[in-house]
Amino acid sequence: MLDRSHGRNCDGVIFVAPDWQIASKSYYRENIWLPARALNDDIGSGAKWRTALYMVDDYVDRLKFPSGAVYMYPDIYDELFPDPTNKWMRNFLRCDGSGDYPASYSAHYDRLRVVELYCRLRKELVLIH
Repeated sequence: MLDRSHGRNCDGVIFVAPDWQIASKSYYRENIWLPARALNDDIGSGAKWRTALYMVDDYVDRLKFPSGAVYMYPDIYDELFPDPTNKWMRNFLRCDGSGDYPASYSAHYDRLRVVELYCRLRKELVLIH
């Protein structure tokens, strides 16, 4: 069984990060920002990210918080990322002057949770194939 704070268990449940974990700058950088930056070359634009993130919908019935509570996120197109150009994603991916850290830290936890899920699920799919 994987760590309930991040991953999935033997029943196929996919655990999502709670707000307190996303608020950790080290977790944010290592598990959300860096993986998203790594995938950005393949995805390319904010608008394409918006489309790619919709993949998370395929897993909606398996998403839970470590507490066991079901995670239901707002609609990706209408509520989470309503801007078709997805400027938020472009801003999220920006780095500071060193190039090693985010330029800023977003507090849009539902957006960040979906980005983290997408990056993790995509990595798992690549490992399977």
